[in-house]
Amino acid sequence: MGGLSPGAANATQAVFVVLTQDIREVIRAEENRRLNALGNFVNAGGAWVFRPEASMASSGSPPSAESRLSIFRAGRFSWTSIDTVPAEYLGTDLGNVVDGTATGEATVRLYLDPTLGGSWEGALSLRFDGTRGWLDFLYRHEAGRLVLQPVASGGVKDLSVMTAGNLAPLTFDGSK
Repeated sequence: MGGLSPGAANATQAVFVVLTQDIREVIRAEENRRLNALGNFVNAGGAWVFRPEASMASSGSPPSAESRLSIFRAGRFSWTSIDTVPAEYLGTDLGNVVDGTATGEATVRLYLDPTLGGSWEGALSLRFDGTRGWLDFLYRHEAGRLVLQPVASGGVKDLSVMTAGNLAPLTFDGSK
């Protein structure tokens, strides 16, 4: 009598949805949404400079050098001097960092819960080369600056950002 009951620890459930549209069209529309959202992000500025404040520097040491985040329409990013960004914002797995520069994929793949829409423009997702997981940030542009707020751990449900993280936002100045 080897079946699993629905509440068993190893039980698997599946939900099937009947689509009224051609699945290829649904996928194409989502890919276009992501490309357009990333294009709009880059139109507001593709290169940003983070200058750690003295309060972020370890006690007794001078502030670190600036860090530059560049986002490209092709869905890629480059982040120089990434070690100047406090580790709690990025985690420990930055992938293949070469001479202080990390690279990877950039996309606007997530949706915002309506409760966040008034404060944030969208959610930027970064995946460092050589890693599997996404690092998600809420973002907004204000007065020539980019503000990134890490998404709370467990703050994404069904591809919607539900809650911001507790860390102070990172503010980047626009770069020419």
